[in-house]
Amino acid sequence: MAKLSDLPSKVADVLYDNLDTSSLLALRFVNRALKQKTESNFFSLFLSIKLSFCQASLDDLDEISQVDGIARKVEHITFGTETLDQYRHAVDFLEGPDVEKPQVTYDSWLETEMIAGSELVTELREILLRFRNLNRVTLEDRPSGQNAQGYEDYRPSLASVKIKRLTGVDLRWNGPYSEPDDSPDSGRYTFPFSSRQFVYAVVLALLRDLDIAGKRLALDLIVGGYTLSNGKSHFAQPFDPRKALPRRAVKRYLRHFEIRDVETANVPLTDFLSKISFTRVIFNRCPFRGDHLLHAFHGFKAIEIRNCSHLVDLGIIIHRTRNTLRSLTLSSVEMQVWNGGQIYWGQFLRALCAAPALRHLELTDLRTGVLSCSGILQDGVEADSALYTVTWEGNEGIKAGAQALSKVVDQFASLTHEVPPLVNLMEAHVAYLAGR
Repeated sequence: MAKLSDLPSKVADVLYDNLDTSSLLALRFVNRALKQKTESNFFSLFLSIKLSFCQASLDDLDEISQVDGIARKVEHITFGTETLDQYRHAVDFLEGPDVEKPQVTYDSWLETEMIAGSELVTELREILLRFRNLNRVTLEDRPSGQNAQGYEDYRPSLASVKIKRLTGVDLRWNGPYSEPDDSPDSGRYTFPFSSRQFVYAVVLALLRDLDIAGKRLALDLIVGGYTLSNGKSHFAQPFDPRKALPRRAVKRYLRHFEIRDVETANVPLTDFLSKISFTRVIFNRCPFRGDHLLHAFHGFKAIEIRNCSHLVDLGIIIHRTRNTLRSLTLSSVEMQVWNGGQIYWGQFLRALCAAPALRHLELTDLRTGVLSCSGILQDGVEADSALYTVTWEGNEGIKAGAQALSKVVDQFASLTHEVPPLVNLMEAHVAYLAGR
């Protein structure tokens, strides 16, 4: 009969990835041989952990903090914006013969959490102080879409498996939500504005209190949109950037600021960006219209755009920030899929040539808009990634590379469906090297 200790380390790692914290600890301590065999790779699993604002998740964090070998390893904690009360609809509409038990469990847990909510900052502060090597926290909205598990950058929270098993709540759910004028009885669900703002307020207050206690942590903000029942994306401001607590957090702790899953033409988003006093921003999976963001960009020094299939008027933004913008990164972007593609690429490249402050430019997988196919040439042949990625440093070299690239773009109007979808950057890179 096979023993638990006979499992190879790789198999043990797979088990670890699919168990909640309590099960992980139990698995480790029921067998001494297994504990010794997986000492290093087990503890490395806790370098970065994620929790939601559900009591079961917080209980797991508390448990981890009291295991000294694990607590010493934790360097990064991600806070998700999920709270148990956001899933009232999911529990009410559970189907099947055995729905009563999870509904009762949900109601019981929710009541407990509502009572304990006022002590949350104090509880979290005491727990986080036990993580001596903790240096960074991330505050993260769920990716937009009914099944966030499909996103590579989505991580499940501590105890999420337990929560789903006992209450039927799937913490991945993030829409679609009802439109503001929908009837409350329509069977749709409204976006949880208040509970999400509560999470942001708790984390920002927690950072302030830890700072006062002598432990300053860096902050990463990943602020997401959500999908309405009509299929459109929307944005709800998580906090007022003008108030004292958010201003303090942005000034003292913020290191990474990302917007994802929302159209940049959204008015609440542009209003939010115009008020937040941070000069570096990342747009991820955001249909991008530069003309709608004009009043939001004031002195931005670094802009990164990832995974965008409808990039319009970026040249306008570069021109607007030409005296302050020092770094620009584009990864897997496409400037329109219709005839305007050539125009927008031309605007973009001309703006690069007239941006005196620009010192760093990184380009990966620039799509022509003729086809929508990543990393594949004609006849299914895989593209050499080196042909489509460049990193340029220095203003003169960037200008030379952009001028060479514009010659390729001038040919876009005559492209046919037989032309590869990705721009070969090597000719432009040669010009960049010569112009440095």
